[in-house]
Amino acid sequence: MQEKRARAALARLIRKGSPLPEFIRETLAALFDPASSTIPVERRIEFARLHAGELESRPEATLEIAMHVWLQQKLGDPKESAVASAMKRFGLERSHVYAICRKHADEFPKPLRRKSNQIP
Repeated sequence: MQEKRARAALARLIRKGSPLPEFIRETLAALFDPASSTIPVERRIEFARLHAGELESRPEATLEIAMHVWLQQKLGDPKESAVASAMKRFGLERSHVYAICRKHADEFPKPLRRKSNQIP
């Protein structure tokens, strides 16, 4: 349901205006949201969830997963919570998320940890 709303929102943004001619804008919007289209289309653009096997062939996907874990930690989540968040978001097993994080460990600064006796 959320994807359907996102697709409709994207189609509205595309239709809103740009340097492209109106027909091009409408055709592009129809590819994202055929239900609201004013012109007939036989195809649509779909967003598919990456599966674990596809991640290995797409380095930018593994980088996105590592960045997600790093950002969650930077926002204050413990590492285990950050990994659990990535597991849920990307549909991966814990060991796979940890392996990806180890692979990209040098690309992100270590999250700062506060000592318990420090004043915030």
